[in-house]
Amino acid sequence: RLGPALDGLVGDTSLETAVVRGLCISLLENILVWPESHLTHYTHSRDGFATFLKALRGERLLYDFEAARPRVDDTGLAHQYAKAVEGAHEESRFSEVLGIWVTQHRADIQRLSETFGACADALLPALLGYCLSVNLPGASDAVISGLEDPALIVFAFGTGGKIGAATEPGADVLVGPGLETPGAMNQGLAHTVDALLQQRRMRVFAQWEVADAVIHGGEGAPPESAIGYLNLDPTLYPIVDEHPRFSRVEVHKAVPLWPHAFTADSAAARVQEAVDNPSTIRQHYLSTAGVMQQFLHLWERVPDLRPKSLIVIGFPDHTARCISTVEEMWQGSGSVECVP
Repeated sequence: RLGPALDGLVGDTSLETAVVRGLCISLLENILVWPESHLTHYTHSRDGFATFLKALRGERLLYDFEAARPRVDDTGLAHQYAKAVEGAHEESRFSEVLGIWVTQHRADIQRLSETFGACADALLPALLGYCLSVNLPGASDAVISGLEDPALIVFAFGTGGKIGAATEPGADVLVGPGLETPGAMNQGLAHTVDALLQQRRMRVFAQWEVADAVIHGGEGAPPESAIGYLNLDPTLYPIVDEHPRFSRVEVHKAVPLWPHAFTADSAAARVQEAVDNPSTIRQHYLSTAGVMQQFLHLWERVPDLRPKSLIVIGFPDHTARCISTVEEMWQGSGSVECVP
């Protein structure tokens, strides 16, 4: 199913092609190839797969892609691809090269499957889907102009400093509008939103940090508005706003849902209840998938808001995961593009 798309992982030069394909193979090796002695540690442990993923993140990926960065420079990645191609014909498609790689590492993949069952079985197709998202050429002006009924979907990256109630002692666990500023990165993403809207008007579906930067600027929603987030009052903090600089452009927001988990009547009491129960806030962490899920629910409730094409905006190092998440959760409902 993924073969034709994987074969399309090409760059402008043969070196760029080797680098992006080498990155995919490096990801597969880091995640799928483990010695049996290491995996047995997780076989009988409670939540073994979750523990394994935490170890994977801490021991393999962070080490190989941060501490040992020289191992994954362009030359190293190109060498990784060249090594994988050794067992294939010179003109083999990338999907065929990956097929040979999987065959060569069948024992490693089988070992993972036997250790973690269905959880591990889902890893390989998920990784291949992610590999497709690494190749992000960015939609051209012509492509954006030609999309049918498009919308922007925008994912935040980080936040700014704590403000409001979150500056009180012990309250730094609080997240959301009026509790954090959008941050410089999300202000930059907001400028990207405006640049695209200058080219073509369309609805915006954005994580709250970027949405507030679009509507209110770098300081985010003012206190008199943001209090509506804590009070669950959409008349004060609307979940959809009109863009202040582009007429008839709606900006829909995805927000952390932790205020709904508490029953206090006032914002101050709800804040105190949340500070006393920080685990509840963590349970309602707004992930990349969580942003997409909120908008999917919106489109189910209001089908007229559902776009036929999506243009993904995100921080460059985050965009691949955003694209992969959108494509998986949207399930072929329309075209998915990304901006440069």
